[in-house]
Amino acid sequence: MLRAILRCRPSGVIVARRCLATFDVVDRVMVPRDQVQITFARSAGPGGQNVNKVNTKVEIRFNVETAKWLSDEAKQRLMNQQGHRITKANELVVTSMVSRSQHRNLEDAMQKLQGYIDEAHKVEKEWIPTEKPVSAKLTRLKDKKLHSMKKAARRKPDPDF
Repeated sequence: MLRAILRCRPSGVIVARRCLATFDVVDRVMVPRDQVQITFARSAGPGGQNVNKVNTKVEIRFNVETAKWLSDEAKQRLMNQQGHRITKANELVVTSMVSRSQHRNLEDAMQKLQGYIDEAHKVEKEWIPTEKPVSAKLTRLKDKKLHSMKKAARRKPDPDF
């Protein structure tokens, strides 16, 4: 995608907008922050006294079944894909403690949650099996026969003859 955008560079914003219009843009369902419960806790791991003093770990929870901003199909896919993150109360739990900053961890957790929601909204394209042409099948069988004859010629002759 970046290469295509770079090719659109020559004549400004109008050309760039036309170029971006050619891409398939998926409608994103944005996670409303008022619909999620955000809690902070002390992070684990190295960090000295800072770990013991500051609540930098972020935990985001929301109830999947009561989320009105998700379609029923997306809810079902989310429960199937992220089942190990869903509690018995149907709450999806996303945590982040990658940074020493509470704000960065909050942004990271929201990005993770948004990624899970986007993945649940993707609809897999139906696979249509394609039939190989008869000529391709005949060529493959002919090649197999030639390979078999080459191998047979390398074998020792049968002593019964």
